[in-house]
This record gives sequence, C-alpha cells and structure tokens, in this order.
Amino acid sequence: MEETNKSKLDVTSLLMPEEEFVKLCDKITVPEEEIEKYKKARKSVKRITTAMFTGMIIGVILFIVGPIALIPLGMMLFFVSAASGMIFIHIKRYKWENFKAKHSNEIVAELLKGYKHIYKQDEWIGPWILKESRFVSSCYDTCYGEDLLIINIPNDDGTPSDVQMVLCDAKATETTTDMDGDRHTHTRYDGVIGYVKFPFCFKCNLGLNAYADHTEKLSTEDVEFNNKFAVFTDDKVEAMCILTPEFMQKLKAYAGKNRLLRFNMFRDGTLYFGMNKHLFMLEISKHGPSGKMFKNFYSDIYNILLFVNEIKNNDKIFKM
Repeated sequence: MEETNKSKLDVTSLLMPEEEFVKLCDKITVPEEEIEKYKKARKSVKRITTAMFTGMIIGVILFIVGPIALIPLGMMLFFVSAASGMIFIHIKRYKWENFKAKHSNEIVAELLKGYKHIYKQDEWIGPWILKESRFVSSCYDTCYGEDLLIINIPNDDGTPSDVQMVLCDAKATETTTDMDGDRHTHTRYDGVIGYVKFPFCFKCNLGLNAYADHTEKLSTEDVEFNNKFAVFTDDKVEAMCILTPEFMQKLKAYAGKNRLLRFNMFRDGTLYFGMNKHLFMLEISKHGPSGKMFKNFYSDIYNILLFVNEIKNNDKIFKM
C-alpha cells in the first residue's frame, strides 16, 4: 500500500514558531546597552541636523537680504554648515553593519537546532553550481559567495537522513571592453543559489524561469502563474504532476516578494533553485535594533524548506 501524505513529516514543523524566534533574537542581539547606544546616536544626529539647517538658513538670509559685505560670509556659512553637518551626521549615526557578523552563527544554530546542519558565513558552494544549475546563460570571469548553509532533510519519521539541502549567496560578473577601450562590468548572477539531491528520480526535466536543453515551453491553466513563471519541460504530463495547484500557489505567493525565482529539476533527482535576493539580510528598522532585524533569517529558511517539503512529499512525482 502506498504511503499517504498525511503520514509524511512536514519538514518545516521542526522550526520554532516565528514569534519565539524573534524573542530569542532579542535576547541574543539587543542588550540594554545597545538600545541606549542607538538612542544616543539618534539624539546626536537630531541635534546636528538642527544646527546644520540653522546655519544654512542664516547663511541664505545673509546672502539675500544682508549688506554686500556680508554676502561672502553668508555663502561660507551655508556651505560650511552643510559640509560639516553631513560629516558629523555620518560619524555620529548608529552603525548597523556588525550585527550579522557578530550573531549570525548563534542565531542560525538556534533556528535550526531541530536539524542536523552546518553554517559557514564566509564560505560558499563553489563555481561549479553556476554551471550545473544552468542559471547563468552567458560567460563570467569572476565569481564568489558566502553564507554556506547545509541542512539535512529529515526522514518521514523525523530521524536524520543523508539528503542535504545546500544553499548560499553567489555572485558572478563579466567584464567587457567596448570599442573605445572602456571596461564595463556586467552582473550575470546575484542572489541565493542551492540544490537538493533527492533519493528518487523525477519523471521529467522541468525548468521554472530557467531554460534547459531539449525542452518545450508549458502553459498551465493558471494565468497568474504563467505570468510569473516561464515553464520548460520535456514531458508536459509529468510536469503537471509536479506543479500541483498547491505548489503553484506557494510559488506565486513567494514570487510576489521576489522579482525572480528559479527552479531546475532533472531526471536524476537533483533540484537546483535560485532567487534574486540575498540570504539572511538584516531588516533595518527606524525604531532601533530588535529581534525583528533577523526575521528574514526565519522567512528565508521557512520558504525554501516549504518548497523542498512540497516536492519531497508529492507521491505523484516518483514511484513509492
């Protein structure tokens, strides 16, 4: 008897609730002294901004209505106020850039404590992923990446397995020289890229916003989905077994937040995926540092696991 989806593990269920994750991030990253540092920086910037505009206004008044002898003074006061104000605002403003470097390892470890995983902020999958995924259609001469994350996808009973989801940020560029000798750098890929090698085979090759050789374009009955995704496959019947209405709905919902979402599935059971956003970007708030800065960590992992879960538990795409 075939196993039904009801008995299969929802891979995302091992994540802690999002609200609990945000509270945890508060404890890890935002001690009281950090809040005071933010408030002090905000007050300093406000005072400097007020002084800058006051000096600029006085300079304008002296230039327009003052005696001729005061015109140079008015001009000097205006430009000195503007320049010094911008410099001091830059010096005194609150610095956000260290949070990820300081806390990402601890936060990812807490978020994924229900999974066997590896996270290395300064490493990436490597150049081969750009070629194998077929997401880069043209040449490139420079490539690099970061935020390497490897998650073992659990078995249906929740026990660890050898199936790994591997993802990272990657960027590939190409530099060309025009007829005038000017050099131009073109971005060929910039965003998240990753893969999963499932322990089963797909019954077709399928590309979403990613063309593969010997495939034809497929139009589904969902017009909105067709507008967001260009689908290519070598077996349209089997492709529609993968693109269930539920899966298409989840893809549409996530694509609404990202300009481009790519998938390439190959018959050997390998799924490559990519999106034109960076993994684990901090969400900066004008209200100061809080655990909500890291909610993109949760969103990125949850949605990618959601797609993997949808494919893993789809009985139609492989023989049980």
